Amino acid sequence: MESKRLDNAALAAGISPNYINAHGKPQSISAETKRRLLDAMHQRTATKVAVTPVPNVMVYTSGKKMPMVVEGSGEYSWLLTTEEGTQYKGHVTGGKAFNLPTKLPEGYHTLTLTQDDQRAHCG
Repeated sequence: MESKRLDNAALAAGISPNYINAHGKPQSISAETKRRLLDAMHQRTATKVAVTPVPNVMVYTSGKKMPMVVEGSGEYSWLLTTEEGTQYKGHVTGGKAFNLPTKLPEGYHTLTLTQDDQRAHCG
């Protein structure tokens, strides 16, 4: 059970469960690494972890489809702001995926989801 709470807390904090190593092979993140990252981020492995509709951070490859799954339910408005300030808008239903624009310039962009007075950000 402790392992599941740690995994949930890590995911909620934006820590991926795995990565591609220097040899191009999938590599799992150890429980110790997750604990250390959560400690460094001042996160706790609480029993109840707040679930946000989108992860804190996503990385995409330029020129490829960029699906984004929105957790939760109901309708959300989304606003994608590029590093240069260009904005894209749309709507999505919780529990479904949508594709971000494929012609985005490389850079650090911010996605904001809004539902009523709640906001979630993915950078």
